[in-house]
Amino acid sequence: MRAGLAGTWSLVVVAGVLGCGSNQSQAAVAPACEAAEGDLPMDVTAQTWAGEYRLVMVATSGDSAGRSASGTMRLMVQSEELQNPPMGSLDDGTRMLLYGSTDIDLRAILAVEVGALDSDDPLAPGVLVIERPVERDGGTSMEITVRLGSEANRRGVTRFDGGYTALFVRQASTGGFAGNWASGVTGQLSSGHFCASLAER
Repeated sequence: MRAGLAGTWSLVVVAGVLGCGSNQSQAAVAPACEAAEGDLPMDVTAQTWAGEYRLVMVATSGDSAGRSASGTMRLMVQSEELQNPPMGSLDDGTRMLLYGSTDIDLRAILAVEVGALDSDDPLAPGVLVIERPVERDGGTSMEITVRLGSEANRRGVTRFDGGYTALFVRQASTGGFAGNWASGVTGQLSSGHFCASLAER
């Protein structure tokens, strides 16, 4: 674990339990992840967040409250052309800086899968990191959302309703980022908090 957010979350190994595969939401590893609150500092951006992460999602509401899931999330830098909104869209400063994939089992926390999570197609990735400038007291800061599901992230398609699962970043450091998440179909079905810790190299 790298310095920075080590006090926010940790992975606790359960003795005597053996698991296989990288996706072990309830098996060999019992994830512990504390909620992160507040707004991101003014100078935080997702531009340097490419890498491999251990993603933990904890449900605190809905029928899955008390459950958690964990897995690997890989983020890559999106091409400059695809970072910008599609042609014809209103440019409000929103940028799709990173894309990638994850093997987390959303079903374990009753979150909605909106397409494939393991898609590494930059036009319809399983994970998309979206950064949007917002005005707050004291100046402009970034609102960073990590949207899950290849259909939700398909380039050039505007979705006005349907399913969604999204992570909303509240805290970040050199070791990773954390915040809260929500999922549903039109209305919210489940929610909680998450932690993404940069994998050791």
